Amino acid sequence: MANATGLDHPPTSYLTLRVYRVDRHGTITRDSGKVTVPPAEEVEAFSAFPPCQCPLHRDGEADSRC
Repeated sequence: MANATGLDHPPTSYLTLRVYRVDRHGTITRDSGKVTVPPAEEVEAFSAFPPCQCPLHRDGEADSRC
């Protein structure tokens, strides 16, 4: 059975970027055009935040005060 889009395959998401160069008045002086980036085959797991480097946690031991 097809999905709601009428396609027999799952939809694929792409990242679309458009980069402009502007002058100090906000006037576009250069347009790179639209660039579409296909999704990666594999996604690397990562943490959104680096490990805590405060003095209480630098030695690797968690402290309940933070």
